[in-house]
Amino acid sequence: MTETQIPGLKILEDAFEYWIDSAQRSILFWDVIRKRGNTYLEHLHKGQPPVLIFDYEVLIDGRTLKRPVNYSLSRILPREGQTTDPKKRPIVVIDPRAGHGPGIGGTKEDSEIGLALRDSHPVYLFFSIQIQFPGRRLQMLKMLKFIILKR
Repeated sequence: MTETQIPGLKILEDAFEYWIDSAQRSILFWDVIRKRGNTYLEHLHKGQPPVLIFDYEVLIDGRTLKRPVNYSLSRILPREGQTTDPKKRPIVVIDPRAGHGPGIGGTKEDSEIGLALRDSHPVYLFFSIQIQFPGRRLQMLKMLKFIILKR
């Protein structure tokens, strides 16, 4: 403290700086929340596709079946320059988390899906959709998977 400073004024300066920092952090926090909300709304608008870095094609959309379920089956498309060998055993990944990536390893190249594609395996993904259907039973979902995998 210099001789020209008033004793006790430093605490007021510190409080003011703390308030400014707190206000700036609050603005940044709410901006992040706003952007996250916009991203979620955009994702909803797109129909909640699975969050993957791999291209895919939906083979069966469970919402369009006679008895709708909230699971769909997609085929993961190989990258440019990659091929799949139909003689190799297909890899089937079942994503239990509403098709949004955690646990399935489809969000990076060195993942279960990426390694299977690199080894020329055909890869299929069951992903769930966040929409719930009245009367849907776990047995229906198991039956859907059985019927599709039997093909």
